[in-house]
Amino acid sequence: MIDWPDHGCIVRAVNALTLLAAVVVPIGVTTATDSATLEGFLAYETRPAEGWQAVFVASNHEEFVSNPADADGAYSMEVPVGMRYTLVAGVDPSGERHAITNPVPQWVRVHGVYTIPGVVDFRDQPEDEEEEEDDDPEAAKPPKKPKPGMSSKTKKILGYSLGAAAVVVTVVTVSDSDDDPPLVVSPSSP
Repeated sequence: MIDWPDHGCIVRAVNALTLLAAVVVPIGVTTATDSATLEGFLAYETRPAEGWQAVFVASNHEEFVSNPADADGAYSMEVPVGMRYTLVAGVDPSGERHAITNPVPQWVRVHGVYTIPGVVDFRDQPEDEEEEEDDDPEAAKPPKKPKPGMSSKTKKILGYSLGAAAVVVTVVTVSDSDDDPPLVVSPSSP
């Protein structure tokens, strides 16, 4: 007769593999590369804008400022993936902010290098005007649009939640399998 292994052993092995997957998957989610590089060129009065910084606003309304542009007017910066970035202004070396009149958004969906097309020449931009204070500042703001998709933070939380659920299922299954009597196979049983 065949001496079959204890079924509890198989259940424990499957549970151990499930637990291992629950621990490894969230670690992989958090260590994945979640950033990309935005780069481009800035100019002022048709010359490279050395020392200027590019100011981007992400689709979540967070502001990102680049490193100072080099002698050729080139700038670059690291940004999180999965959002849309719009070049909204340039900051000259004295700290004065120069707005851009027709900003164009750039989607950053995956890790890589994204080049902002063209050269932004701040000479062509109109001077910033002082805004008059309104009685109701909320009336001037456009309504916020919901963001499509999940952010990387939401994905991490989801990964940890699924991992925790897998651990709970594993613990419950292991604790239930310990109560099962061992399977005894005997050649004399009918």
